[in-house]
Amino acid sequence: MSSNKLPGTYVNLLADALKASNISAEQLLSDFGIEMKDIEAPFWYVNLNIFNELIDKSIELAEDPLLIVRMAKSMRTSCYGHVGVAAVAAADLLQAIKILEKFIGLHCSIFKPVLKIKDNNAYIYFDQSSTSEKLNSYGLLFSILGFASLIKDLLKIDIKIKANFKQYNSFNINNLLGFDCRFGQEKDCLIFDKALLENSLPTADKMVFRLIKEQCERDVKRLIINKDKLSNTAVLVKTILRKDRDYCIDLNQVAMELKISTRSLQRQLAAEKTSFQTLLAEVRRVHAEELLKTTKASIQEISNALGYADISHFTRAFKKWVGLTPTIYRKA
Repeated sequence: MSSNKLPGTYVNLLADALKASNISAEQLLSDFGIEMKDIEAPFWYVNLNIFNELIDKSIELAEDPLLIVRMAKSMRTSCYGHVGVAAVAAADLLQAIKILEKFIGLHCSIFKPVLKIKDNNAYIYFDQSSTSEKLNSYGLLFSILGFASLIKDLLKIDIKIKANFKQYNSFNINNLLGFDCRFGQEKDCLIFDKALLENSLPTADKMVFRLIKEQCERDVKRLIINKDKLSNTAVLVKTILRKDRDYCIDLNQVAMELKISTRSLQRQLAAEKTSFQTLLAEVRRVHAEELLKTTKASIQEISNALGYADISHFTRAFKKWVGLTPTIYRKA
């Protein structure tokens, strides 16, 4: 399952858009393990792959791909939690977009808006290159048009915004949102007059902006610290495994050596999107490759050294790791 997250408020918007077609949230959420109490929470997150499937199911239920455009029309900065609050309290549109650009990753890890200015235009690009998993075509359409709606909502006035999409699409959406949408373009982006960046926001509040921005800064620091701690835990586990070369060692023994509880070790490794078995397999693989490359030990001897009870188990594991049997790998 994907580790990438999106604001759960995206699902709320999807459920609201379906109401117009007399389709209930329960119909949408069935089979996805999401309950009504989840979507009624103040702020929650949804897995990327699940969101992609929810969008596809919504279009199938409503029999209307334009549902996604209506959903985008409802996008507000509140979808991004306290980062959105900071944007609303910003002095002008430029400051608001800069806040979203800098901190949106606190609530949405799948794309990052990037502001560029060229000639008389402001461009907001949507970068998904930091992850191998992407929003599907409808999800990206919603995100970009939703961001355009968000900009209009910040300014509280109707403005001309162009939306460029790399994907191709056959249905007409321009009349629904009043945007000039062009498909088959070089990059996904929004384009508008750069002079709008200087527009003051009617909701500007200097004190609120300062307080919430400081909170965002603290949240970023906390995330960095937590990632460092988790990374160090994985490194420590691999160090113990490499040092002892005892592949019969179990999770409890490693936890005792690290002087933490077994449950704490499991939680820390799970939060880093890894596990003890994954790290053990990685250390075994590296050791196996080293022995095959630098020694004349037989495959049976290497299998024994890696703690396998049967040479066939080692052969299967090694082929799964590198795509070759140990014998062919050594010859290659």
